[in-house]
Amino acid sequence: MSRYDPLRWYLVRTTPDQREVRLTFRDIEKIVGSLPDSARTYRAWWGNSSRSPQALAWQAAGFVVDEVNLTAERVVFARGQAQRRTLTGRVVTRTSGQDHAGAVAVRTGQWEADHTEAAVQARLVAHLIGEGWHIEKTADTATREPGIDVIASKGPRSLAVEVKGFPGRSYADPRKFDQIKPTNPLTQARHWYASAMLQVMLARQKHPGYEISVAFPDVPTYRRLYERTWVSLAALGVAFYLVVADGVVTIATDPDQVPGSG
Repeated sequence: MSRYDPLRWYLVRTTPDQREVRLTFRDIEKIVGSLPDSARTYRAWWGNSSRSPQALAWQAAGFVVDEVNLTAERVVFARGQAQRRTLTGRVVTRTSGQDHAGAVAVRTGQWEADHTEAAVQARLVAHLIGEGWHIEKTADTATREPGIDVIASKGPRSLAVEVKGFPGRSYADPRKFDQIKPTNPLTQARHWYASAMLQVMLARQKHPGYEISVAFPDVPTYRRLYERTWVSLAALGVAFYLVVADGVVTIATDPDQVPGSG
């Protein structure tokens, strides 16, 4: 669990129509504790890196740092703004084929960012907190930390959740970001679903007293797979979370309870 996860959860709980979040350094310290000296000395500390734990936290919530003032000790988080600038490189003002391709790239890039394992985990954690759960542990998705992705408690109850995202067409590894995966995302998603099923069975055996759940982004592929396996999941006592990009989380025990299924 990263020490900056509370900041991620704070940003996740903002309403989808809130495009910016403005915080002072002191505000952030109330959320995560004392900031390192480098946060007040070097602008690079606030960079939207794919390697720093603080940047991974706000990006997992769907935000980037758009502006930072070290003198005033203020920072502006914008919802995905830096990614859109990087992908487009300019403002689209006409509808040429090239512009259309750029717009598609923007939508595709944003869709993939909304459905990563880190994004699904962050929205699920925010939902659980809102439901009164205390988060005991979260796995670091950036480093593919082994073990249960989310462990939470509520009074005498303990909850373990296996979280999966939806595969993208390109690699998350920055060294391969310009390469296209040879495996079709739909095929890879089925492999990820199978992997999650194995993990929940292992968790059920290791933690017989826990409530066991899985969480997936709300996409048709995972809905269909759920419909084909819900009887087995119910027999194992495994609940199924569907997580929407706007932060809405649905839990179902049979397909009829999943909005839009069938």
